[in-house]
Amino acid sequence: MIVVNYSIDEIELTLKFYPISKIQLSRLSNDCSKTNISKNTKNQMFYYSFIIEKVEIWMSKLLPYEREIIELRITRKRSFDYISIQFGYANHSSIVRKYNDILKKIYLEEMRNHD
Repeated sequence: MIVVNYSIDEIELTLKFYPISKIQLSRLSNDCSKTNISKNTKNQMFYYSFIIEKVEIWMSKLLPYEREIIELRITRKRSFDYISIQFGYANHSSIVRKYNDILKKIYLEEMRNHD
């Protein structure tokens, strides 16, 4: 079995790729209902499914406010200033710190799962 250890940057990129993966998997699934599935399409479906599953596992381990921060930042592409206003902070530095702490939490959970 191959074990992948994600860096914090890779975790953030994977989170950012999640919305795209959902769209692409849906598109591929619709296309597959019309024709035979090529090996390339199967590989793409596996890839997008893996991203979706991985992110959903990560999100399930977060607290509700942590999920909301990730949702606002990643899925809705909101600025840290916008998120800080939503959470009632005077400036964005606290939200940036919380966001980075969430990424670190996911990283530590990944490391713990691979030990």
